[in-house]
Amino acid sequence: MKALVREGMEEGALGLTCALLYVPDVYMSTAELTSLAAVSSEYAAGSPRISGARETSCGAVGEMITIARDAHTGVEIYHLKASGEDSWPLLDPVLDRIEAARAEGVDITANMYTYTAAATGLDAPCPLGTGGRIQCVGGTIERPVIRDRLKKEMTTPSDAWESLYMEAGAPENILLSHSRMRSSNR
Repeated sequence: MKALVREGMEEGALGLTCALLYVPDVYMSTAELTSLAAVSSEYAAGSPRISGARETSCGAVGEMITIARDAHTGVEIYHLKASGEDSWPLLDPVLDRIEAARAEGVDITANMYTYTAAATGLDAPCPLGTGGRIQCVGGTIERPVIRDRLKKEMTTPSDAWESLYMEAGAPENILLSHSRMRSSNR
């Protein structure tokens, strides 16, 4: 991965972006992200950025601060948001943590996700721990036993992953706009 980042930077990339909500980036450790950010920082003329956050929480912001410090680079938290009513009280402490890090000289910025709705693929709200995302996108979601397990996991509060389903507050707050599910009648 470091070789690919190096190649991209040598070809003119301006920095590194990771989408930490989505596979495969969601599985990256802080150490892996820091290692990749350090490679990108070797090439940048200004402040290279690693974008993304696993969720809007002080822990996720802490991870970005750690990456910035350890990789000697800048980070941008992409789509900073307080997703779901339960998360609304988290936003002020998160902003305070960002401001405190900036006051200490950490090059960290954020852009806000200010919308009252969001759109993403079916894999994003699926759980991580038991291969749920792979099953959502891999077609095995068609099996009733898999659907039942995913439904249970998606409706059970967890600190292990960001449950977009739980953040929506209720099923009626979710709109499925399209599906390309395979038909078993083919």
